[in-house]
Amino acid sequence: MKYTHWIYLIVILTCSGCYRYQYASLSSDLNKGKSQQFVFETETMRIEYAFIGMNCPVQIKIVNKSISPLYVDWGKSALILDDRAFPYWKNEAVINAAIDGYEIAWSNLVSTSGGELIGSIYRNEKISFIPPNSSIVVEPFSVRHSLFSLPAATKQQKTKHTTGVRIAKHVFPKEATPLQFRSYITYAFSEDFHEPKTIDNQFWVSEIIQTFVSPQELPSKSADQFYVSEFTGFAQFAIALIGLVLIVGYVLTD
Repeated sequence: MKYTHWIYLIVILTCSGCYRYQYASLSSDLNKGKSQQFVFETETMRIEYAFIGMNCPVQIKIVNKSISPLYVDWGKSALILDDRAFPYWKNEAVINAAIDGYEIAWSNLVSTSGGELIGSIYRNEKISFIPPNSSIVVEPFSVRHSLFSLPAATKQQKTKHTTGVRIAKHVFPKEATPLQFRSYITYAFSEDFHEPKTIDNQFWVSEIIQTFVSPQELPSKSADQFYVSEFTGFAQFAIALIGLVLIVGYVLTD
């Protein structure tokens, strides 16, 4: 029993450093709001971009400041990454359902069962209708799902965060950024899009902090920052080794 307790303790201590995290800060030519969200604004509308969270989720808030209805064509809007366009809308349906089932036991060996699929099929709207003096928020997808390839941190790049944890900070000028993308949005103030207008906003990574500290320990509520993570090779080796030790220990104590 004591042997098992020691193994559990080793697993906990090992997994505490299982993940490597990178916290990336974005920059843009746009102004920023109170929560560090990026803001594009005219007399008739306002667009706010936020990317806070895991894997750089794109969150777009569109505010209609005018006295006329505003229409956004997501089928003709896209995120452009490395010159490749990823439309904000896809002609796909999603099933949100569950099975309501039953089983009647006639005996220990014989039973009858059945079920009914209960739920709904829904599809994201291609055209968003925004009434005057109202807003919508959409979150179509995430941009980044893997760590950035970074050079070894120099002595100057190794520092302490304001929370006291050790980090490696990498700063990038716009022309040397490891990630840049654009948001292209098509909208109009008429339902038939007789006179469509477009907005093209650009974003790029200007800073990356690398550490083994999780988001729970290094919280950030800044809308211009996201994080990515990766299971470390050391953790994979350690877990495999622990598994081997468990097997050997079980055989020896059996």
